[in-house]
Amino acid sequence: MKVGIASATKPWVRRQFVQPTPRGQVTLPIGIRRTLAIDPSTLLDVSVERGRVVLSPVRPSVSGKQVRRYSDDEVQEFLAADRLTADEQRFIQQLLKR
Repeated sequence: MKVGIASATKPWVRRQFVQPTPRGQVTLPIGIRRTLAIDPSTLLDVSVERGRVVLSPVRPSVSGKQVRRYSDDEVQEFLAADRLTADEQRFIQQLLKR
C-alpha cells in the first residue's frame, strides 16, 4: 500500500508511506528514486536519527574519499588484518577497568 502526501509548508519535501515486508524490506517509490537518481547500483547509507530511519545515497566521492565496492576476498583480508593481538586485547581490557 502506498499513500502520498504533499507538504504545503515544505514543497521540497516529498513524502510517501510504504510498508516493510516481513523481512524488513521496503520499496522506494519511483518518484523518490528518480528525484535522487537512485538506481540498483546506488549504495545507500542507512542510519537512525532522532527516532527516524534515514536513507541517503552515497556518491562516488565523499569528502574527497573514494567509495567503491570491495570483493568478498578483500573484505576477509580487512577483517583478518583488523583483529587485535592478545597483547592489544589485554591492554584494552586494562583501560576499560579504569
